[in-house]
Amino acid sequence: MLKKLVKIALALALALLLFVLTTALLTQMPFVHSYIGRVLGSVLEAQTGVSVSLGRLHGNLWQYMSLDDIVVQNKGDTLFTCRDVTMIWNPWALFRSRLDIRQLGLEEPHLHIRQLPDGSFNLPPFLSSSSGGRRFWQVIVDTLWIHQGGIGVALNDRSSSIPRRLSDLTVHAHIAALRAKTNLALYQLYGVLEHPHLRIIEMHGNATQRDSVLQISDLLIKTEGSLLRAQGEIVSHRRPGVDLHLTGDPVDAREVEAFIPGLALLGRPMVDAHIKGSAEAVQIMAMVEQQQQSVILNLAMDRSRKPAPLDVRLELDRVDPADWWPVSEHASLTGSIHAVGHGWQLAMADWAAEAKLRDFRLNGLELGKAEISATLANQRVKTAVEAMTPWGRGQALLDLALSTGQPVWSLETALQKVDLARLFSIDTLASDLNLSCTASGQGLTRDLSAQAVVRVFPSTYNGYPLDSLTCHLELAPESMRVSNLSLISPITDLNAQGTFFSSDSVDFQFNGMIHEPNPIRGLALADTLHARGPYQGTLRGPSDSLTLNVDVRWSNIQYDGMTADSIIGYLHLAILSDSLDGHIDGIARRGQVSIIAIDSIRFANHLFSDSLHTDLHAFVSDSIQARSHFTTHWDQRPIYLKFPFMHLQLKDQNWYGGSDSSRVVVKDSCYYLNNLELRCEDQRLSTTGFFSWTAQESLAVDWSRIEISQLNRLYDALPALQGDTFGRFLMTGTADDPEMTSQVIIGPGRINGLSFSRFDGRMSYGQEKMDWQTVLHGDGENRLYLNFMAPMNLALTNQQDILYPDRPFFASLQTHDMDLSFISQATHQVRQVQGRLDCDIRFTNTLRDPRPAGFLRISGGKAYIPQIGKTYSDIQLEVNTDSSRLRLDHLRISSGDGTISGSGCQISGWAPMATSLRSGASRRENTS
Repeated sequence: MLKKLVKIALALALALLLFVLTTALLTQMPFVHSYIGRVLGSVLEAQTGVSVSLGRLHGNLWQYMSLDDIVVQNKGDTLFTCRDVTMIWNPWALFRSRLDIRQLGLEEPHLHIRQLPDGSFNLPPFLSSSSGGRRFWQVIVDTLWIHQGGIGVALNDRSSSIPRRLSDLTVHAHIAALRAKTNLALYQLYGVLEHPHLRIIEMHGNATQRDSVLQISDLLIKTEGSLLRAQGEIVSHRRPGVDLHLTGDPVDAREVEAFIPGLALLGRPMVDAHIKGSAEAVQIMAMVEQQQQSVILNLAMDRSRKPAPLDVRLELDRVDPADWWPVSEHASLTGSIHAVGHGWQLAMADWAAEAKLRDFRLNGLELGKAEISATLANQRVKTAVEAMTPWGRGQALLDLALSTGQPVWSLETALQKVDLARLFSIDTLASDLNLSCTASGQGLTRDLSAQAVVRVFPSTYNGYPLDSLTCHLELAPESMRVSNLSLISPITDLNAQGTFFSSDSVDFQFNGMIHEPNPIRGLALADTLHARGPYQGTLRGPSDSLTLNVDVRWSNIQYDGMTADSIIGYLHLAILSDSLDGHIDGIARRGQVSIIAIDSIRFANHLFSDSLHTDLHAFVSDSIQARSHFTTHWDQRPIYLKFPFMHLQLKDQNWYGGSDSSRVVVKDSCYYLNNLELRCEDQRLSTTGFFSWTAQESLAVDWSRIEISQLNRLYDALPALQGDTFGRFLMTGTADDPEMTSQVIIGPGRINGLSFSRFDGRMSYGQEKMDWQTVLHGDGENRLYLNFMAPMNLALTNQQDILYPDRPFFASLQTHDMDLSFISQATHQVRQVQGRLDCDIRFTNTLRDPRPAGFLRISGGKAYIPQIGKTYSDIQLEVNTDSSRLRLDHLRISSGDGTISGSGCQISGWAPMATSLRSGASRRENTS
């Protein structure tokens, strides 16, 4: 019996061995591969409803298989292609209802998704739906490789932001579809999305699906500009829900914009978001940070209520929109925004919003605190704004009804305590303004029709009161009419009315009276500005070709150190769409620039869009004129005034100057002078340096070979002068407190015919004192020294008397052994003069009450008087003085008739004088 059982076992083993060997042999035969391929294709078609075409089948089937050229079609439309599929598997696991694939590789797989005309896609039903429940079969793919894969999407809407293609797809993953759950471990994925372009550099993570719950963990997606991480779960059963935590550090805004056209974002912020949702509620909490700016978002929707309300809260910390969106305006937003409501269609919308901003800034302007509240209900918007800024406070109310065909609205605004100095950062605009505006109308843009009233209540500007301003406006779709504008203030009174047409023409008239413009001197870049008188003007013409005409007749004008008794001016300006062209002509009479008096100045200016061409003609007196032409381009900074031509006429003498390099540069309230020179034959006068009415200055004037006889052309009362002068003048300090130095050299020359070889003069001025030291060199060794110190105010802004008569002063006149023969040349009344002069005379105390001290001595004197025909010889004279008396110590005069001698003194004011005179013919004493 046992032997029989052994034989049966051996027979079964042999049969099994033959079966295995036969199966192995058959699986290597091509016709078997072909047959299995056809059967496999038929099974797939029967199970999926798609047409499957398989190429050659390779391998031994129970361990290794390979399929070439797989093509899947759905209703004649190619859905999927793959060049090669290889699989290493364990067939023995089939006995455990398990498909165990150790390695599955797909070479060049491509999925082609196309949207059909009806909006559906060419996907078979088994790809567009899934069934839940436990599976009988388990599928495990230990290693999944995809090389050079791709997915193409063809949509009917070409403007859609869904990527059109995923190319260069590479995947390394593990898949386990067990009975109760499915696990996916993605080790690596990268590829390139096209239209829009996005390169996925790295992607890995884990996912588990149990029943209807998908759990995601450690998901990482890295692109060229972003790094994203995610984890959470998604429920897709009867009660769907989601709980996801997403982070991005950073998120490239350019990649976001590529997928959401129109959402123009900037930067690479850090994003941290938590999304929770269910059938009853949705909640999103997110924080976005970049460049030390942050936005915190809390969004909640209660879906259990109908309609479902949306609650949105935003917390902003130093957010500058220019760093987040492509806008030119810079701001700093800190505060909170809260909105609650429902409905996205106007008829159904019901919203309420509130914003509280602090430390609000716009383009560097500090706006302080602002509170904004708004409601939208029954197609009506109501908004209230209240702001508290460092330069004032304001309120606004807007009521906008949208239920009718055209929006109907009303607006009320009010501003209090507005300080323009803090608003514009200009100290000279200090103000305290109070104003309001009420407006109502319908329509918002082209169909706008409204009325408005702007009022300014008692206010101050630079300490000057502004009494009132009232302006009535009427706005129509094609025009704006100023029915009345009335301004009353100490600066000016103004009345105006007219119509502005948006597309046709403008007709506007105005007139007024200037009273005191000094409060607005900062607008004219002046420290002092005065004028008084009427003005009137019109603005007319098509909107693309306006003409402005203004007439002024002002008196008592002052602009810093320049004054004029009157000015008559006329402005004609053509304002074209892309250019300006006009003239400013006028005449200023009886003017003064510092200490220079000018009879009149005629000016003619030609204005262009980018430049100003000016001709000036000044009349200092009947015989002194000055002309100049200069140009400036005001679209350049700093401003350049170019002087190609200058002319100065002193009676019959003409001075000329100017060149392409002669210019004045205006920068930061300072005037820089370069190569300003006048010449008359070999005479030269030039100036260089910089000058300012308000800041430090350094201005030099040089002259050479200037004939001093020209002073006689200016002042007839001066003695006849001759000689060439050389010198330099330098002014530093400020216009209010200047410091001056000067050196003058003249020689040889003549004064009323009196010859001298040289004159040296040096001057210095500072702290309201002038020191003057001069030496007059006569013939031979003759010297005359004149020195003085005088209290005076030479400030360029001084409009008072120059001399201080009650302040200390000093003056001295000195000479030693001077030959008096020069007197014969100076006058015809005395001839044949001889003798020697010594003197040292000083004056002190004040100009109003000078006190002399010193002596004067003449020795060996002789003179002939033609009128009486007598010669006086042996002239001796000695006079001494101090602050209390004048003393005649010695007097002696001899002639053919005898000798006169005497002495005496005068005490306390020099009157009367006690004298003693003696005559050589008969002795006589006389006291008086």
